Parts: sequence; structure tokens; C-alpha cells
Amino acid sequence: MRALCPVPAAATIFGPVPLRFDTTGLEKVDPNTWWDPRTGDGVVLTPIGLPPDLPPFLNDLPRLRWQLAMDEAAYGTLVEADVVHLDGVPALYQVKKLSLPNRPTGVGYIASFVVPRATCSIVLKIQATEGDQTGVREAMVGGEIGPMNMIRPHPYAPDLQWIDSDDARWDPRFPDHPLTRVRAWARRIAPTIRLDPRIGALAPFPPPPGVAVPQPVQPPRPTGPFGPAPVTVLLGLPIGDLIALHHEDGGTSFWQVAEPSVLLGLVGTAARVELPGRGGVESAVLDPTAGRLTVRGSEIGVRPADPAQALAGYDLEGFQETFTEVGRQSMHAADRGEVLTIGIGGRYAPPVPFAMMTLRPPGEAWVRTGPIPLFASRWSEYPVEGDTQVLTAPDIGTAMAATFEAIGTWGAHPLQLAVAFAAS
Repeated sequence: MRALCPVPAAATIFGPVPLRFDTTGLEKVDPNTWWDPRTGDGVVLTPIGLPPDLPPFLNDLPRLRWQLAMDEAAYGTLVEADVVHLDGVPALYQVKKLSLPNRPTGVGYIASFVVPRATCSIVLKIQATEGDQTGVREAMVGGEIGPMNMIRPHPYAPDLQWIDSDDARWDPRFPDHPLTRVRAWARRIAPTIRLDPRIGALAPFPPPPGVAVPQPVQPPRPTGPFGPAPVTVLLGLPIGDLIALHHEDGGTSFWQVAEPSVLLGLVGTAARVELPGRGGVESAVLDPTAGRLTVRGSEIGVRPADPAQALAGYDLEGFQETFTEVGRQSMHAADRGEVLTIGIGGRYAPPVPFAMMTLRPPGEAWVRTGPIPLFASRWSEYPVEGDTQVLTAPDIGTAMAATFEAIGTWGAHPLQLAVAFAAS
């Protein structure tokens, strides 16, 4: 059976919480984690900026329950499942029974709500475990109905087994049992849940045809061996003294730059390669033998950097400096009648995530980003358009701050980012 995940000491914080619920009786551990000091039960809220890993059968409850029960059988037991509506949005409610890590006996129970949308999901769960006395509920029910009646076919999947003591009709007899507690909490909490209004505007799960579903940002694939001749490469964003260069074979190499300020000053001015659906992506000529990168006629010394080490660090000051330059370049692009787009670098990069920026009369800054940055506080009041969100700000500084926050929800290292230009 799969081990029950312990309540984390500190949950990953994506930004503002897109789901609110009644926390009466709970103590906050961090912005996404609570615990009940009376029982030790833990509550965790997890926003996930990716499509949910669920069977796509929310409109076919018997098929959904069967699939969930079969999927869970390798790890534990699906006790119950249902499709409910939380603040008007369809959600999946589940109760699971799982083994406890590092304990030979006893089990834990998780009751969860998953709010699934085409491009993201939000999970709210409570988890409770048996104490020193284990199996009391099973023993007492077995003594009452007889051991032969304890095991019966699973109500969702007859090929699986089901323990009768897990049935909700026994909960009043065992008010302090962890299974009773998680069920009671879920039923009390469900009517109190309130969602960020943008969630209801998102494309539903499963995604309808034509919705661009974001995938996890994958680590860059190393490029092949270098030949003796200079090669044309696509430029990533320079961060500090490092830059990623993207090659014809779809691979990436990383380089340490001798003159970072010179290279940063060339962002937005380099030659371009037109890529379908992305516009003009900046390019340069790399001479790996000579250790030279030529950008718009300027030769800059470079030497190979280890990819793992480059991606292991995070130069926040360097990223902020680069982002400031990107903001300036978005204004220059507007003067040329272009929009600047930040996305994932590479010749075969995915179309989402992206952030498109420009200036519009009378001097307002305009940004469109996708997927919708649910976990970015500066975006909470702006309109949703399909699977994107649009921000109009009175100045470029406000727009850049919001864009910086949206990019922080993508799960991409700054060295994986690149800019492109297209006619507005």
C-alpha cells in the first residue's frame, strides 16, 4: 500500500490562495497548511498549475468511480468518491485509506476535494491517522456482523474487495475514529468553500478541443557535439553572467559570459529567426572553438558552463536586472509597432506559458498571459479572456511587476526564458 504522505512542515507557496474555507478550530502552520491541535489531523491546500491527473469522466460517475477504485487498488482503498459542486464549480470528492509510513500496523485516511480545470487544479485535503490502538473499528464491526460478512465486493468495482466497517453507516458508533473525522470535516467544510471567481471562467476538465493545455516545463535537452564551424543559435535571456543557447537539433547549451553587461544591452536588438506561431526569436552566431558569441556584430567571449550547475542556482538580482531590460525593450518594440513576448526558449518550445507585453494609447501598458496566473496576487482583479488573462496598467512598471509575478508561477528557471517579437 502507498504510504500516507505526512503533513509537510512548510507547503509550497504559489502566491495568494485561490480557495477559502472555514478554518475554525485549526491552527495555521504556514499559508497553505493547518493542523487540528485536538486530534493532530492535518489540512493542506495545494494549488497546481497543471491539468489534473484524473480520469476524464466527471460526467459519468459510475465509470469515474470504477476507474478511481481500480487506480487506487495498487496503493490502498478508495473508500468513497463523488462529484460535488463547490461554490458552483464541479469538483471531485474522495476518501482514501492508506498505510502509514514506518509503522507495521495502523492506517491513515485522506478526505480531499479536487477542483479540476483544463489547465490547472486545486486540492484541499485533510489527513488523519489511527493512534496506538489500531483495528478497533474493524474488530467491533466484525464481532457484530460476523467475520464472514466483513469482506464484500467493492461498491464501485466488484472485482475488488471492500471492508464493511469502512461504510459511513458505522460513523455514529465511532465518532472519534479517523475515518469518521475526515468524513465529518469534509461534509462540514464543503458548503463554506469559496473559489477565486476566475476559476469558474477557466475551460472545464477534461479540456475541450482547441484548449492549449500547459505541460510541466521540462529541463533543457543538451545539444549534440559541436563541430569546427560557427553555428547559428537562438538566444535565451542572459541572467547574470550565464546564458542558454538553443541549437538546430532542439538541444541547449549553457555558457558563461565574459561581458554580461554588454550582452544584456543587446537584448532586443539581435538578428531574428522567424518561428511559426512565435514571431521573431533573437539569434546569434556561436563559435565554440574560439569561445565567441557574435550578437549584432558585437563579439563577446564565452566559455562552456555545466548545465546542472547553471540550473541549480537562481540569480534573483540578475533576473531582476534582465527583466528591467526586457521592460525597456517592450517599450522600444511598441515604438516599432511590435509586441514583445516572453516564453520558454528553444526552437521547438511549447506555445504556453507566455506573457505578451506592449504599450497602447494613451500610454497604458498592456499584458496578456497564459495560462491564467491564478496564484499571482496582482492578477486577481483583471478580466479573463478564454484561457488567458489581460492586464491593463497605467505605467510599464506596474505591468512589469505583474508580469514578473505571473512568470514566477510557470515553474521555469529564468535561464529557460527567451523573448520574441511580432507585429502588433
